[in-house]
Amino acid sequence: MSRIPTKTQLVELQKKHKTYERIGEALGGVPPYLVSYWMRKKDVPKVSEPKFSRYQIQSAWEETGSDVQAGLLLGVSKAAFYRWRRVYGLVEKPKVLKLHQLDLGIGLPKREAYKKATVLEQVLSEKLPGKELQVGEHLEAMPDRGVAWLAPEELPDWPEMDRSYPVNLFEFFNPLVRSGSGTIRGEEKIEGRVFSAGDGVFHQLLFEQRLPRPFELVGSAGHHLSALSGFGAVAFPTERERLAEGHPIGLTVPKVYQIVLSGKLSPGVTAADAVLHLQSKVPPSWDWNGLVEILGEGVDMLSAEERFNLANLASELHFQSAIVAAQKSPAEEPRLGDWRVPQMTLDLSTVEPQVRHYPEGLVGEPVTSFSDRAVERVFIGGCQSGNLEDLETIARLLENRVVADGVELSIFPASRTVYRKAARKGVMDTLVGAGAYVFPPGSNPVSWTGKIFATTDRACLEHLNPRNVWTGSFLIGLASALTGKLSDPRSLFR
Repeated sequence: MSRIPTKTQLVELQKKHKTYERIGEALGGVPPYLVSYWMRKKDVPKVSEPKFSRYQIQSAWEETGSDVQAGLLLGVSKAAFYRWRRVYGLVEKPKVLKLHQLDLGIGLPKREAYKKATVLEQVLSEKLPGKELQVGEHLEAMPDRGVAWLAPEELPDWPEMDRSYPVNLFEFFNPLVRSGSGTIRGEEKIEGRVFSAGDGVFHQLLFEQRLPRPFELVGSAGHHLSALSGFGAVAFPTERERLAEGHPIGLTVPKVYQIVLSGKLSPGVTAADAVLHLQSKVPPSWDWNGLVEILGEGVDMLSAEERFNLANLASELHFQSAIVAAQKSPAEEPRLGDWRVPQMTLDLSTVEPQVRHYPEGLVGEPVTSFSDRAVERVFIGGCQSGNLEDLETIARLLENRVVADGVELSIFPASRTVYRKAARKGVMDTLVGAGAYVFPPGSNPVSWTGKIFATTDRACLEHLNPRNVWTGSFLIGLASALTGKLSDPRSLFR
């Protein structure tokens, strides 16, 4: 720094960096006390912009419902978060969170159900009162909800009859097509029940509807069972005919395993990294046809989007399904009938950014082991990622940055709602201004040639059958797009 900055420059620096330490760093290493002296000397008023926007405070409040946990999310004390909450008039506990944290009794298990050692038991004890479950036992139960995938031409044949439970319908489309056909329209598109392919990725649409709800039993005539369990529901496969006629679903009681999470993900690390990390940690004795329950205090430190992603990605662990439950204190030595439920623990703070190579890679490995691998094309969104939280994070990190020469960054918002909200917030302008391409919701990449990094999961890749694709989190994708090679995203947060 060759001269003292002007008052205008100091005002702009204060708006952008907030603290004297960060302002000093931006000026090339000026000590904080000197920055403070200049501020007083030039009569620069304290920054009037709030440190946290209403959206940030409200999001943290709705995700946790706790001043302590919300404060941890934003890096402030319980008292500080409480003051910010009062500034924005956020007094009442969020209704959605009350349902998510099981504080309301609407359609949720009775008090005795909470004494069960597994989430599976908590759900089925409501459907089959007094029944002691045994692994391998064949049962029938009436679901709380059904989910089915239909080709557009099949929708008119779906019976419009009264059922004892609601069924959400999703239009199926060929993933090789760039975007969904979107043929479900007009009177056919019943609000909250029928979704066209052009509306977005199905698990994002479910998330926006806050479906399924905690402790619901879901019959799924299709795939992606785990994506139905992000809020603590339990899903089993069934036939479309049973859902169409409102019949009970048949199920076989699976072996249950529990993964207990603690700690908090470090900046630059996501739920996708946690799943890839777990691939090499899950004991080989665990039956892949079983059901895994993910719980513990670490779950409380994940955003709602991360919980849904964690459940959706459980297919990477090859289990039949996964349940992500807001249950802080798992039972010690839990049992399911005669089955002793195995448990393993994971401290989220120990997880590093992970990648995997398709089709050869079987488990995730630290991205730092492959930092010399060139990347030409980056796909973020599609079957995984692309929610509003992800896009806002990408836009924030792209400020004053541009995509590397020779790299194509393509972003696929997860739904129309995400697309519209991102556009209103100016996120799209930032993405396009940094050199990214933004595609319609429900889209998928058409061409998979070149050296590719994608956030999609293995199930989607098996449909598309590309070659030479690295997969991982959206943050790794962003960091790699900025450098032209596989990169550790933690560097973006330092």
